[in-house]
Amino acid sequence: MVVVDPRKPFRSGVRVMLESLGHRVIEALDAPGGLAMMDGEAVEVVLVDLLAQGLAVTMAIRMDSNVPIVAVTRRDLQIRRGGDQGCFLTINAPFCLEDLVNTVAQAVAHGRAAVARPTSQF
Repeated sequence: MVVVDPRKPFRSGVRVMLESLGHRVIEALDAPGGLAMMDGEAVEVVLVDLLAQGLAVTMAIRMDSNVPIVAVTRRDLQIRRGGDQGCFLTINAPFCLEDLVNTVAQAVAHGRAAVARPTSQF
């Protein structure tokens, strides 16, 4: 998992929650850092703060990967626009551990199902 957010306390808090559930978590300060950390890594989910990072990061991730993106936001407008830009799910901050667990579990299951689907041969 990659958590992209400029706020270290937020990134660290999410990392601690996800690591307590057995996930490996990489923290990134910004979009370029997150993209660089994804290079060569088997990333299951990316959590991105849309208010801080903007939609450019989701579009950049979509250019190279189908990894599920979870948009962390506080605004309904960003949620609607995030869905238009390749975000699989959104989670409104502040959120509780249960909300994070459920959202990440859905994103991981979606990503694994996408990988397991056979491709058609022509």
